[in-house]
Amino acid sequence: MVTNEEILQKSKELNNLDLNKWLNQELFSLQWFLIVILVLVCYVLFFYFVDKQRLIEILLFGSFVSVLFIVYHSIGDYFGYWASYITLSPVKPDFFGDVFTDVPLITMLIYQFSSSWKKFLLIYMGFSVLLIFGYYNYVLVNINAFAYLKPSATTLDFISMLLIGIVPRGIMVYLFKIEARNGNRNAEHSLSNLIAEPITNREK
Repeated sequence: MVTNEEILQKSKELNNLDLNKWLNQELFSLQWFLIVILVLVCYVLFFYFVDKQRLIEILLFGSFVSVLFIVYHSIGDYFGYWASYITLSPVKPDFFGDVFTDVPLITMLIYQFSSSWKKFLLIYMGFSVLLIFGYYNYVLVNINAFAYLKPSATTLDFISMLLIGIVPRGIMVYLFKIEARNGNRNAEHSLSNLIAEPITNREK
């Protein structure tokens, strides 16, 4: 019989092992600095380009993306589909890496600049291809910072990435439709940014 005390002891030993590896092998390594630079670049781009008048709406969308991303990424870790060898912090999962930075920030900008479902899907699918097959499966794998551990892991990761962008956008459209039906003019304007071409483009 496995006791709670045994599980807690093993967890403590594993956490100590992870922390020791992070402090002595990961922190301040070349791979670690590359990930830090990428995170900083994503933040700079986001705060430079984000529409400050739609900030709450865009951050709400980004929150949905972050929640879905951390859920599926944690499940994949647990079942051994992939593993991160270099992380920004020793905390698992790495909240300061892709979970709350690269993926949500770039996805929020795609959301902001996509005035129709067609445009969003085209741009977001392109981003997902670059992220999964370029960044994860090529860059991070080759610098030994990440690895796919099962043959189907890359495909699963790609499909999951599509869903964590498409589902939150669908939720946002649905919520704005409810508000618009109840007379919220701001919601009507927000909805027009998501399912129709901008007014300036139509006037041309």
